[in-house]
Amino acid sequence: RVDKVAGPDSALDNSVRESTDLLRKAEGYKPAKLAQRGKYVDAVVAAQSLLEEKPHEAAAYLCAGNVMLKAGLKEDALKHLKTAAAMAPKNRFVKLAYARALSGTGRVNDAVQQYRAIAQQLPRWYDARMELAQLLLINNQPAEAVRELQDITRLFPEKAMAHKLCGVALARAGKAEEGMDEYMNGIVAEGRSGRPEALQEILSSWGSMDKAKYYLEQRVAEHPDDPLLKLRLAQVYMYVNQLDDAKKALHDARKHAPTNAEIRRSLCVLYLKTGDRKPALSEFVQSVGLEKEAEKKQAKLTSSSSP
Repeated sequence: RVDKVAGPDSALDNSVRESTDLLRKAEGYKPAKLAQRGKYVDAVVAAQSLLEEKPHEAAAYLCAGNVMLKAGLKEDALKHLKTAAAMAPKNRFVKLAYARALSGTGRVNDAVQQYRAIAQQLPRWYDARMELAQLLLINNQPAEAVRELQDITRLFPEKAMAHKLCGVALARAGKAEEGMDEYMNGIVAEGRSGRPEALQEILSSWGSMDKAKYYLEQRVAEHPDDPLLKLRLAQVYMYVNQLDDAKKALHDARKHAPTNAEIRRSLCVLYLKTGDRKPALSEFVQSVGLEKEAEKKQAKLTSSSSP
């Protein structure tokens, strides 16, 4: 996928055009198209043939590496993407693919170096810099993640997700109250850009806020022990400013799912809306801790399932 690589006020320079041309060339090869259709075995065979035909072309190695990565052949992917990076050392898309492969094979420090090189080369590449921040956070480097995210939010003050992740990073770095306030900056930025993401998902199912509220109330009545239904209903109540109803729904949801981080994060936002900072901070800290535990469990599952 060709990501947006510059800010709205920046024209693509020649080096960016060259980077994009190489990526599009790689994506146009047969192995990439086969992988896109889910035919991974055929894609891998075709990638090997492509490398035999074009052994001196960076786009061929980029294509093969991406195909191998999608097929789960991480070590082969890493080898091919390392070659592509050596052939095209200034190409940001090759660097990004190589950084992702390094991260995916557990070579976190090397991945961080690659991501930092990208950030230095193109500081306004939002997606790549967010990937670096997330990698730092998962790798238990919250202070480094905070520095990265604070720079991202300075460059992109309208990006709600950057503010939210910065809030989480601050909390993990021992600055919980500052983190909570920064997370709320994300909520504010989200409101300025339209409805929150969770509400957009709800509206895609029901069409309008009134219908969403009506049908969710019906479903909650039919399934009173379902915490996720109560969470979605509470999010609708919060949007239409029925805060007492939202609080009841979230308390019920928390009772049924006390380890759900999203429920606790929603309670934090609700408490802040009603001016109750102390319980808000408690819920925020709990949600951050629960997310961290979930990441640890996922990392163990991933490492145990790796060949």
